[in-house]
Amino acid sequence: MVLLHLQLKPLVEGGNECQVHLSHEVRSQVLKYKKSLISVVVDENVASDADGDGENLEFWPHGCVLLDLPFFSGYEVTSNVAGGGLLPVVCDDGGRSGWMGSTGITSRRADFHTDYHINLKSEVIPARFNVKVFKADGVTPQPMTLTTIGSQNDTNTGQVRQIDLFFEYETNNQFF
Repeated sequence: MVLLHLQLKPLVEGGNECQVHLSHEVRSQVLKYKKSLISVVVDENVASDADGDGENLEFWPHGCVLLDLPFFSGYEVTSNVAGGGLLPVVCDDGGRSGWMGSTGITSRRADFHTDYHINLKSEVIPARFNVKVFKADGVTPQPMTLTTIGSQNDTNTGQVRQIDLFFEYETNNQFF
């Protein structure tokens, strides 16, 4: 088995489009979606309820973000959200175990990691491609930030810093 790791960071501040550069293309084959890690800037202003959900500690995104990956043709993921075809990345804030408030040496963020064991048939994965990130409705762009750890401010609350995806696949052989 071979590992495919995709690290998604925005092209521009506040944008939802990421660019991926691999060392080579990956032939069409079954990918096993194994793990995701998403890092989100959270709100430490516990004196107010900014989104009106009854909790002063704001975690966003709620539920998941959805990714438009060009190597899935649209039939790998069937959903009633945005016509399907978008890969979900779970953001479970239930236990808040991944939340880290600011200290003198760390900045505020929430890291959500989720294990999966989902087989997905992919098209050829090009060496270079773009990925769009959407909120859980599948339509609204999910804002992402390029702001470095430690320099976030309230305008970055709810923005995704980075998404890491891990897939297993059978072979890198280009001639099968």
